[in-house]
Amino acid sequence: MLIGEKFLFVELQKTGSTHIKQQLQALFGGVNEGKHNKPTPEMLASGRAVIGSIRDPWSWYLSLWSYGCQRRGSLYNRLVDPEAWKRSLLLIEQRQRLHGDLPVAQLTPVRAHDVWYADVGSAQGFREWLRAVCLPEMRLTVQMGFNKSRVGQFGCGLMTYRYLRLFTSGVDNLSDEVATVDDFRRWVDTHFEPTQMIRLHRVAEDLIALGETLGQPLSPAQCAALREAPPTNRSSRPHPFAHYYDQQCLDWVAEREWLLIERHGYERPVLAG
Repeated sequence: MLIGEKFLFVELQKTGSTHIKQQLQALFGGVNEGKHNKPTPEMLASGRAVIGSIRDPWSWYLSLWSYGCQRRGSLYNRLVDPEAWKRSLLLIEQRQRLHGDLPVAQLTPVRAHDVWYADVGSAQGFREWLRAVCLPEMRLTVQMGFNKSRVGQFGCGLMTYRYLRLFTSGVDNLSDEVATVDDFRRWVDTHFEPTQMIRLHRVAEDLIALGETLGQPLSPAQCAALREAPPTNRSSRPHPFAHYYDQQCLDWVAEREWLLIERHGYERPVLAG
């Protein structure tokens, strides 16, 4: 989190937040306090504008997987840990007995280590990983608390869960009154804390607009520098987006991250050919 005189910047993982924070600090000042952490109630009551970061969910998943291919990140650690899989495997086996629709041999921590994360150039590794991360039975393993939250009841995936845990309060304890998808949409609208979101694909323009909101408009030279600034900590992959995704993978993400797509106006990518 970056705490400025007039704002709090709250960082959602794998949304270009390192680059955004650097630009924010250079333009408007502020002090770092942790990373990917929630503001306290006292901070929220301070009158500062709450700023969040976001990116399209398809590139988010690809970035998260690429990070794991470096043997880094909490999700990587859980997916290669047999202990973390124990309860998920029971659910996977139960579903397979009832419906016979899961490639059980591809759903193991050994497979995660030896195939999913073995090669950042592997479309097969990414697609198997994405399938696993999107399975409801895997919520126990992919994110602490995800399986207990009613977010999954509304068909939401890992990115939406992390987004709501960071940018709202109470998502892990939704009341029974939030019974329908429309109830859920209204709950999110009411409880969402950021007043402005910095979108990765429009970082410069959103930061320029933020300057106006904060009463600190940027000079033409500052605007030009923002538009020309190279990204920071970009994931290193040997192939373009379309190498990793096929239509089924696009569908999985669209189905799971429907709320983010709705709220932020993202469009489904089109694969050439």
